[in-house]
Amino acid sequence: MAGLRNPDAHVRYLAALVLAEDKTASSVPAIETALMIEKVPETRVNIALALAKFGDKKGFFVLRESCDDAELAPHLKVYAAKYLLDLHDKGCLSSIEGVVQSSPDAGARVLALSQLPRFQEVSAADLDRILGIATEALSDQNPTVRIAASHALVELGNSSAVSPLEKEIASEHEEGVRSIMRADLRRLQEKAGH
Repeated sequence: MAGLRNPDAHVRYLAALVLAEDKTASSVPAIETALMIEKVPETRVNIALALAKFGDKKGFFVLRESCDDAELAPHLKVYAAKYLLDLHDKGCLSSIEGVVQSSPDAGARVLALSQLPRFQEVSAADLDRILGIATEALSDQNPTVRIAASHALVELGNSSAVSPLEKEIASEHEEGVRSIMRADLRRLQEKAGH
């Protein structure tokens, strides 16, 4: 409990997460207070996760709010979305989409792409969006992002991704990336029954 008031931001969020892991329900009011006064964005997201693990509505609210926060670093938006997915909440798909399509941070784009296949049991329209996001990222200027997009399409396992992946393989200039995409194409074809 004392760790929630520690001057070190990492100690504060680790304290909250330990309390959540230990299921110390009596600590919820103290974690809520810590969340309300927290100023460090990363620590705020992690403290919100701790609350959400207790099923606390404030924790879920702050995580969803973080997904939509235009001022928040892209990788923190993705972590907020990831935490919600871990708790079976699919409310941040549009945030993931935004990071993949417009973040200048290639690492955040890769991280966001890795979360796309976790959006399970979504509507047909959302599945089309997810496939479109991953397919569009196949032509990203960064080779690591292109590989992440290829991997995401394999994980999604939808046969509609076979043709776009074949097309990108044909136009890929980097042999290493092309080789990885070919292996992904074979895996996707096996998954999709081609």
